[in-house]
Amino acid sequence: MHPRERLLSPVSVAALVGGVALIPRMMGLDAGLPYVWHPEELTLINLGLRMLQTGDWNPHWFQSPSLPIYLQALNGVLSWVGEADGRPWQSIQELQTGLEDGLIYTVGDPAIWARGRRLTAILGALAAALTALAGHRLGGPLAGLFAGLFVALSPGHAAHSRLITADVPTSCAIAALTLASAYVLLEGERRHFVLAGVAWGLAIACEYNAAIAGLAPLVAWVASPRRDERLWWGLALGPIAVLTAALAMPFVVLDVGTALNDITREVQAQGALNQGEVLVGAGLPHLRELLSALGTTFLPGWTLLAVVAPALVSREQARPLVLAWALPVVWLGFMSGAAVFTPRTVVAIVPAVAVVVGLAAASLVSQVAARPAVAWALGLGLLLPGGLAARDAVIAERDELDSRAELSRWVLAEGGKGLVLAVPKELRWAMSELDGVNTVEVSLADGVEGWAAAGATHVIGSPKLKLARPKAEGADPAAVEAAAALFGERKALRRFGSGPFTPDIYGQSPLVAIYTLQGRRAEVAKALIKEAAVAQAEPPAAKGPPTKALTAGGYTLSPANSPLATLAEGVITLRAAGAGAPTKACSADPLPLPRGPVRVVGRYALEGVTKERMAAEVSARFFGQGGKLVAEDPVRRVVSGSGTQAWTSFDVTLSPPQDAKRVRLCVELGAAQGTVQVDGLGLAP
Repeated sequence: MHPRERLLSPVSVAALVGGVALIPRMMGLDAGLPYVWHPEELTLINLGLRMLQTGDWNPHWFQSPSLPIYLQALNGVLSWVGEADGRPWQSIQELQTGLEDGLIYTVGDPAIWARGRRLTAILGALAAALTALAGHRLGGPLAGLFAGLFVALSPGHAAHSRLITADVPTSCAIAALTLASAYVLLEGERRHFVLAGVAWGLAIACEYNAAIAGLAPLVAWVASPRRDERLWWGLALGPIAVLTAALAMPFVVLDVGTALNDITREVQAQGALNQGEVLVGAGLPHLRELLSALGTTFLPGWTLLAVVAPALVSREQARPLVLAWALPVVWLGFMSGAAVFTPRTVVAIVPAVAVVVGLAAASLVSQVAARPAVAWALGLGLLLPGGLAARDAVIAERDELDSRAELSRWVLAEGGKGLVLAVPKELRWAMSELDGVNTVEVSLADGVEGWAAAGATHVIGSPKLKLARPKAEGADPAAVEAAAALFGERKALRRFGSGPFTPDIYGQSPLVAIYTLQGRRAEVAKALIKEAAVAQAEPPAAKGPPTKALTAGGYTLSPANSPLATLAEGVITLRAAGAGAPTKACSADPLPLPRGPVRVVGRYALEGVTKERMAAEVSARFFGQGGKLVAEDPVRRVVSGSGTQAWTSFDVTLSPPQDAKRVRLCVELGAAQGTVQVDGLGLAP
């Protein structure tokens, strides 16, 4: 083979692209560790580690597909083998997953997380290499080179390749699907249909919405000159994909009841979000998902639109052109059709529209002047944003700690100086990082006066705070927005980071800050003294032992009159009734709420409780006027756990909803096996 031909061969182009793609993806893999805030990272790797701890390969969680979870279980095995001498744990049972007590933001072994991110980075580089192969097959060496580099240097794709999420594995599967579709179109051998179906199934096993990517092989089959000859193989694409997806996530089939329940709940939650039921920063969820998907999950298809299509137009190759445009255009139409267009959404979507218009113009130019110089100019122009990918990688490599980690470290250092920190629940802060500091959980709706009345000296916030949560999870939107605005008006004591702080959307080093409440504490104290003097007819609440809810005859048990739920001398005992049949005990009469935050105290013990999500739980249910549950955030978790645990005391402070008048304390066991006991549950003065 001539040296030039060898240099431009598919393998050479793919190897070059893959090597380039690894550079921005392998930098900064340990950024922020040992702190992790990305919710998907926490969920995927913790579920994978739990499988190794229990030997139960059912994830018991199907709001997202299971294949990325199994990849992280494999990561746990590799970490066990690869760190035999240097790991800080002797048994994988020692690793705290946080699935029992809420998400734990401190990781037990940062090397496991770095290794998991490395696996994602490799899959991201592989996606770029496969895209190069697809571009090479459809449009030649130059188109393949630019197509692959477009993915390799994409800022969004590179950034997600440094995280443990499902986006990049899905992108890799779609890149393989695109390559197989190219071969279905141009050659149409049986093995190409099998590979396309398998890649389609793997994409679905990573992201449910990747099912739409099956348009690529279907369009390729319809446009293929061998369509009639391969009729049955074209019809078999769907069954092959379904079988592959079922093999990659078998418990979606074996535990179909839980899977359908989780998927339905996720669809309903997304539906509520997409209808604008948000607190602050009423957003563009569909549009955000659209732009994110085009920049990560579906980037290989978008790349073929950007790079390969102009080359094919210039050669008047109609069939490959259909494939190149089909996937990204259909996806763009699908997501845009679901979005609600307002002036804000139109402004936000302008960049995507500009790209489409620019590519159409490039297609016309390349059709008129099909010269190498034009192709090089177009390709290099499309690669210009790649500089942002390199910049992001350098920042991630240089900044070892995320801004939230820096703030947590500063707070821990100041914790012994009389600091009492208010932590608004809407911020979803890493509470596990504040152990050793006096904290009080509050709501943004409480305002500065409420925070000071709770005894706080400082509060965590951000001048760039943006919240986008369903109404059912928060307080009054106007009150929350007014409180969030205070962060912009007050001077921050310390600031860390610079980007927008959106709790529900991961961002590297957002702007977070500490605000002092010392001046407001004095004002609140005077107001409370004045209020007490005016309300002389109302005697002060007597201090004493907790108001126990677990008293004889004061508790309702479910199942009633069953040995599964018993009450003896104030100690409630619940035994598992099997999956799907929880046992529960709730105080028969709601307890009156004191003014301000409330403390729920007691102690609990566990024996053999299996590790379903929130297997054993103590919760508070808030009621308003008329004895009805409050409309906003009616149920708060006090404590939860699983496994076997000796008697452990708890003392948890909650901020009741604004319209709450009474509270009912409940104990629930939803695990398939085990026993939970609770003693002394009540409200402390």
